[in-house]
Amino acid sequence: MQPVIKQTLPAVFLTTLAVATPLVAQDSTPGIGDSAYVAGEYRVFTGAGEPATLDDVVAAMLEHDVAFIGEAHDDPTGHMLELELLRRAYEGVGDRPIGLSLEFFQRDAQPIVDEYLADLITEQAFRADSRPWPRYETDYRPLVEFSKENGIPVIAANAPRRYTNRVTRGGREALEDLSDAALATLAPLPYGQPSDAYRDQWINVIAGVMEQDGMKCGRPIPVTEDGEPAAHAAAPAGAHDNMGNQLHSQTLWDATMAYWISRHLASEPDALVLHMVGSFHVARGTGTPEHLDSYAPDASRMIVMLRPVDDIDEFDPAPSGEWGDFVIQTDRSRTLEQIECRTYLEALDAPGDPAWDHHLHLGSATTGRLAETPRDATTAEQAIEALDEAGIESGLVLSLAYWLGAEDLPPDEEIRLVREENDYVAAQVAASGGRLTGACSIHPLKPYASEEIARCSQDLGLPILKLHLTNSDVDLRSPAHLAALRDVFAALSDRGMGAVVHMRTAADDYGAADARHFIDEVLSPARDVPVQIAHMGGWGGYDAATDAALGEFVDALADGRLDRDYVRFGLAAVVFQPAAAGADTALARGVAEANETLATRIRQLGPERVVYATDWPSWPPVPDPAARIAANVRLVRAELGLTDAELAVVFRNMGLPGILAHR
Repeated sequence: MQPVIKQTLPAVFLTTLAVATPLVAQDSTPGIGDSAYVAGEYRVFTGAGEPATLDDVVAAMLEHDVAFIGEAHDDPTGHMLELELLRRAYEGVGDRPIGLSLEFFQRDAQPIVDEYLADLITEQAFRADSRPWPRYETDYRPLVEFSKENGIPVIAANAPRRYTNRVTRGGREALEDLSDAALATLAPLPYGQPSDAYRDQWINVIAGVMEQDGMKCGRPIPVTEDGEPAAHAAAPAGAHDNMGNQLHSQTLWDATMAYWISRHLASEPDALVLHMVGSFHVARGTGTPEHLDSYAPDASRMIVMLRPVDDIDEFDPAPSGEWGDFVIQTDRSRTLEQIECRTYLEALDAPGDPAWDHHLHLGSATTGRLAETPRDATTAEQAIEALDEAGIESGLVLSLAYWLGAEDLPPDEEIRLVREENDYVAAQVAASGGRLTGACSIHPLKPYASEEIARCSQDLGLPILKLHLTNSDVDLRSPAHLAALRDVFAALSDRGMGAVVHMRTAADDYGAADARHFIDEVLSPARDVPVQIAHMGGWGGYDAATDAALGEFVDALADGRLDRDYVRFGLAAVVFQPAAAGADTALARGVAEANETLATRIRQLGPERVVYATDWPSWPPVPDPAARIAANVRLVRAELGLTDAELAVVFRNMGLPGILAHR
């Protein structure tokens, strides 16, 4: 083993990070229950495994036209190192121009990025319209702010997500129907094919995911009382008929990023471009670097891989060849994945209390008057009191503005009241001291839907949309209604938002066919939108229609029509107490059987996809609203029929991945 040099980030680097939420380099390894998303130590190696330093990396970068820096997206040490490499490169280039290229902004956001760098728009407007990735504040804002302060151009390099999704759905030829304006954001057609080496890496990634089927955090998914695995039925993302399309979608990312880097080099021939990107896109020189060789064959390039590993002192070689010109090994225990695994493993020992209630409602006096039992406005203070009574830290509060779309109001008055209702929720969330996250809501068939989604994201900072298909009289068998829902989900995708959907409609024969339409024609085309299906696909209680709809989700996860990483199911108001049926023993038996059937479905879905939720303040029907969430926790514990281990997973789960996590 070669001697290594102990390395931590310099003090001047930590000073630079004052532009963002402060992160502090840590020397200690986090333990069970440690949820701090902070940086740790690192080691620098050459691609061959020889010890090196950051100065060596920067000196090599200055000898090239493009430096590809491959990151793990959830690695705080890697993100700090990216800024340090940019800072040192900027200081080292002298009079030579330097540019920063980012995977994390889509090409159609380039004018917005340019306007912000030129100080023509506010940061709030920039962040709302440019659709930055989750954790922008800690992970990517430092790069943008450093570039803004020092006049460094930022290249929004990635293909717009709606077009990569189109390739996933319909293959490469699906791009041929796009307008000239749309095609102008992409690599010229036909874009390059994936190399054999890149295809092999893709297959290896999929195979690795498949090996973990039925596992989570190195442990089997909890078992039932009978000892049967409670593993989910879903195949890994990509393990379905359009796996080839997904590879071509990924290739479109690579080709488009390479193309815009090449265009920048054409306009600035002497420039050094640092391209920050997920490591898969550049590992072992495949992906984006291969496409750059096609678009700019004379450009010299190098690759720096930021790789989280278990032991930073022990060099981890590539399976063949070299990872890149340099490898910077970081502490894997500090990645978000490992933070969440520690929380998960801790929860397996005992159910404890739920971490979140994923289905609360706050309503103004206006919607209070429309309730089945009229009530005053519900407030953040009341919701927090009920959460505290149940020992729950955080809550997702859902606007009731969708009610107003069903009230047959004059259009101008309806729009005004919808906005006021969403404003009310945003104000209550702001007053919650970080305890609550808010979702706005709309009637999805109304002409103002897309405008209100944009306003919720841009002006109110609400990252989630609540849809209620029953209340909005949506028919999932209507092509026009399905088209309207697709438009809504496209708007959510463009803005990086999630959705909570009351999917059950008013159809008397609601069931599997309705769920199939929603999955295939709305959710599948918007695979990147995190979704929480409220009431387990029903509308409260658990009947045969709801079970049939939920069974369709089990099948869709199994055959790959749904991305298992983005779909969650909420328990709001679905678990009833048999004793509540009183002397009606047949009804009591039916309630008990419904709870058992629901528990079986949860095992088929996988407990890791189910989140705790109540539907407060409407449920459960106990006299004191402050006691309702706690009463529901007791009800779920007593009647649902999950094992302690299964219940622990449900209680610790967080809905809407990438939206609620670590907000």
